[in-house]
Amino acid sequence: MPTLRLFAGLKESAGESTVNIDGESVAAVLAAAADRFGRAFEQALSSANVWVNGEPAGPETGVSENDVIALLPPVSGGSTAVRDPAVESQFHIFLAAAALGVLLITNFMGEEWYVTAVVGVFGLWVWDVFDQGRTASGFSAWPAMAGALAGPLAAYAWGSAGLGTSLAFVVMIAFVAAIVRPENRSIDRLAGTVLAGVVAATSAGALVLVRLGVDGDSRTLAFLLMIGLANLAFGATLAGSSRAWLDPHTAAAIATIIVGVALAFITGDEAPLALIISACMVAGGFLAGRTLGSLLRRGDLFLLSKLPGRLVHVDGGIVAAALYWMALALLT
Repeated sequence: MPTLRLFAGLKESAGESTVNIDGESVAAVLAAAADRFGRAFEQALSSANVWVNGEPAGPETGVSENDVIALLPPVSGGSTAVRDPAVESQFHIFLAAAALGVLLITNFMGEEWYVTAVVGVFGLWVWDVFDQGRTASGFSAWPAMAGALAGPLAAYAWGSAGLGTSLAFVVMIAFVAAIVRPENRSIDRLAGTVLAGVVAATSAGALVLVRLGVDGDSRTLAFLLMIGLANLAFGATLAGSSRAWLDPHTAAAIATIIVGVALAFITGDEAPLALIISACMVAGGFLAGRTLGSLLRRGDLFLLSKLPGRLVHVDGGIVAAALYWMALALLT
């Protein structure tokens, strides 16, 4: 059976990068692929470049069972993004908004309530990531769960020194997991497990340290608003026309920076320039968080297609939280 290799948006639309599809010609294989992967994939085929065994090919080109057909969107990744509006499930958006709302409310209820909320939100996020994507990534969930608990609690009790201690604890848990379970001993699984644990601990602890710092409540509010509006901009652009001039990630970055600049002056922050630069870091962290979420949930990069899990819209804020705290700590 010929092998069909998909790249960029086509890969995201199909949900896989390589698939075997029967057919005696390029046209027959592509028709079968369109039937299998749906309308969005079929629409993207009209502008894709087709190569067979490394050579340009047309619909009439014959193929055999050992041939490889590669589909590449134009201009090395495509001028047209393949988008799946179903990714913006109303239920998923509601859950993400609920998590954001809990953090917003507890931000003004006192430090203890806020720390408890951070532990709860990050714990649910870790459970969601590994419950839905364990078979795809193969990473162990325990170090990340330990990080979601130890990071904010240690940061609350001992500050940045406590956060550093929690990171060492998470790394130890990851290596213990590799010792106990032989399937976790490969370098890729161990590295992914350590990364997930370190990110969970650092980000959860970072949100607590921001809250405990100078102008903690207003800076925490600024971060939560930036993440909330970044998700809104991302979702609105993703659900729009497939030929929209603005990429969803670019839209999210622009929204984040605009909100950060506005809040720097509206809230009367003591260091407005630091908050503006931190907003730029949040914009980059939002994309990095979605990338990390895709890797943990599916073991590959699918940034514009549907990901498994109920808290996928929280992914962008995870890495962004750590970068936000680091920027503020360095600049204030």
